[in-house]
Amino acid sequence: VEGPLGEKTAVAFGVRRSYVDAVLKAVVPSDLLDFTVAPRYYDYQFRLTHEFNPQHRFSFFWYGADDALEIFIDEPAGRDGIFAGRLATDFQFHLGTAKWEWDIRPDLRLETTARVGLIGIAFQLGIFELDLDIKPLDLRNQLDWEITRDLNLTLGMQTTGYIFSIDYFGPLPPKEGEPQSPPDVDDFRSQHIEGEPGVGLAPYIEMNWRVADQLTLSPGFRTDTIIGKDYGYTSFDPRFAFR
Repeated sequence: VEGPLGEKTAVAFGVRRSYVDAVLKAVVPSDLLDFTVAPRYYDYQFRLTHEFNPQHRFSFFWYGADDALEIFIDEPAGRDGIFAGRLATDFQFHLGTAKWEWDIRPDLRLETTARVGLIGIAFQLGIFELDLDIKPLDLRNQLDWEITRDLNLTLGMQTTGYIFSIDYFGPLPPKEGEPQSPPDVDDFRSQHIEGEPGVGLAPYIEMNWRVADQLTLSPGFRTDTIIGKDYGYTSFDPRFAFR
């Protein structure tokens, strides 16, 4: 569904859902596989654009998806049947992107983009559980300069960050030198880990030079610096392409 909201604003919205779960429940006997939630997938998106004036434009895009499966297993599995019962997986993401475009001059444009969201991964087999949540953050500023008709220069800075957490209920890994043995219910432990925030800084520059009608040279350079509480590194990435 899409349409205008006034002369300078437009919106669009869409939702999709799979129907595999309805088909499987009708076709597969329940005594063969007991689907609590058969394979089920949906996604959605929402977009809003607004033009303040010929020099300033704004857009917002929010999108996401959820893919889940849940089966009940009657047959005992593993020592003491710890892997019997519920088998479930769930992968989902929900991300939003906002963009501001500013035409400073006919030959000079500044674009600012910000992205935030949530990514979740969950798995359960019997009493074993694993949940991972990631909250990414991305901010990019890019300046495009048309120096001449055949020469363009791009300067930019990308800043990334993330926060993650892990919830785990399962056996602890064996210590060095200990023999590997099948997991026992007495070995299961619950753990919650809050990851330390990490930040990435990446300035970059790129030039596009059309030296002939059928040849454009594109040299560039990017450096990435990752900063964490107990770690950090910097990489340098020169680039060159032609087309």
